[in-house]
Amino acid sequence: MLKNFKGFTLMELIIVLFIFVIIGGLVLGGLSKIFAKEYEGVVNSCEKLDASFADGDKIFSFSVEIEANDEIINFSTEDRQFASIHQGDKIRVKVFKYPPWNFTKAGTLYGGRLLKKFK
Repeated sequence: MLKNFKGFTLMELIIVLFIFVIIGGLVLGGLSKIFAKEYEGVVNSCEKLDASFADGDKIFSFSVEIEANDEIINFSTEDRQFASIHQGDKIRVKVFKYPPWNFTKAGTLYGGRLLKKFK
């Protein structure tokens, strides 16, 4: 028989702990999506990374720089829509921040999604 600990059996405590671990993982894993930010601005540069920089299936990687609200925003993306973006285009994008536990990339932006291209 499993021993009681303050009115709970060991099995109940394990199940509760497991549920907390699952919920914690979902929350921490989704933080970058929660803190996604939209920017609207003019493209300063949109460079396609050639195959020597790309990792296997990431042959459509782009490095993008836009100026939005007197701020320069740099991010990487694998969205193929950026192939049609040129310097001077006005765009709206959604970008995500790397989580703080990713020490080499913490605070930088990635996963840019082109939401709209203006005339």
